[in-house]
Amino acid sequence: MQDRDGGKLPLKGSRQRYPFVTRVFADGGYAVRLISWAADKTHISLEIIRRGAHTKGFEVLPRRWVVERTFAWIFKNRRLVRMANALCFAT
Repeated sequence: MQDRDGGKLPLKGSRQRYPFVTRVFADGGYAVRLISWAADKTHISLEIIRRGAHTKGFEVLPRRWVVERTFAWIFKNRRLVRMANALCFAT
């Protein structure tokens, strides 16, 4: 299943469980259709964080550090954080 198709279920679930969430950051694997779907069906603003067009190699992306820091807090283990990021951000 593609990210853009599989993104609907977590957005629905998060809206029901956390109604105060109004903005979600996602990586470039999510298409325009998911952005409009999220706005129409869940009233969540989906903001895509993209890499620069001419970037080669590693680049720190805006808001990505927040996710990595949160995983570090949750897992309390830097090695597990790298594995969790690889699983969550694989596109």
